[in-house]
Amino acid sequence: MCFPCREDEYSDIEINVLWNKDHTDDERLYPIKERGGKVLDFFPFEDEEWSESYIVSNVKYEISNFRTITFQRIIDDLLIKQEADIEKQVLLASLQSGIPLIGKDIFKASRRQIDRYPTALTINLIKEYKEVTNSWHSRYGLLARNDWYMFQQVLFSVEKNILILLFVLNKEFIQHPGFKWLRKSVNALKVKPSNFLERSEKIHIGQLTMKDLQELEKILVETYRLVERAYPEIDLNEAKQKSMLTCPTNNKQSL
Repeated sequence: MCFPCREDEYSDIEINVLWNKDHTDDERLYPIKERGGKVLDFFPFEDEEWSESYIVSNVKYEISNFRTITFQRIIDDLLIKQEADIEKQVLLASLQSGIPLIGKDIFKASRRQIDRYPTALTINLIKEYKEVTNSWHSRYGLLARNDWYMFQQVLFSVEKNILILLFVLNKEFIQHPGFKWLRKSVNALKVKPSNFLERSEKIHIGQLTMKDLQELEKILVETYRLVERAYPEIDLNEAKQKSMLTCPTNNKQSL
């Protein structure tokens, strides 16, 4: 299956190939040689995947090969075991947005399994990503010192959790671990803080200020409210208290 739903002049063509038996390197290389492609990468089996990339007519192809039983197990891990695993979500998202090239019956059968996003999976993911990291407590100090590298990492760690919570609230599988095509993905979400995308983007335009930091704090609070409204049975009190903590300041003047 391939994924044509989002593309521009910089896009690769991404294809997942499911195999019902182990294959040879020659079988993987055959379509590349047939099209006169130039191999860029050709990786052996690792992390339950074979992968390769190549170029034909100035177009880059990214191929991921999986055993069919592996793909089915990943579906079971998320939908039956309700594992809070973002990488596995990315594979299931490919079923939602992909188009089958062959094996349409297998594709449709797998897709039917993910039509219903389990509530238990939603709750597990909220519990996993509801709390900010300890580094968030240092945000005012990092801003005051202009420690821009660490400060940006802290902001992105919180923004990542916010994005995961919003995708979960909308019962949408996360399509990329780095939130590629973020603007299009977020625009498709119905449940989110008001003007979420515009507010988030302004935080990273120009030099970061206290106002920008306080805006992110507001977005985090609003996201917690959305979670509480949808799932009042989840206790967010500790997470909210942790999100408000800051490192103490030392106001003693040197003599």
